[in-house]
Amino acid sequence: MERYRYALARVNFWQSELEKQTKDAKRQQVNAATTVDLMQMPSLELQQRLLGLVGGNMAIALRLIDIAKQEHSNMPEIWYWQKVIFDLEGDRGDQ
Repeated sequence: MERYRYALARVNFWQSELEKQTKDAKRQQVNAATTVDLMQMPSLELQQRLLGLVGGNMAIALRLIDIAKQEHSNMPEIWYWQKVIFDLEGDRGDQ
């Protein structure tokens, strides 16, 4: 019975250690994801310009940026915003 208790205590210990490591890893991922290079972010003016072109719908704006990222990988963040704006303004001018 003592060996059982010892084994159970060890299992509980390692289980809590694993949970702690998992939480730490998730926290690090969140911190890495929220760390933003402000030089890469589009200016407020650029963001407002894109929002104006999509009727203020941020979901549409972000979806268009995601599509641009899929089509043109490894570009700076601001490039995607400028590309989407350029494409939308070009489409608007054709009407």
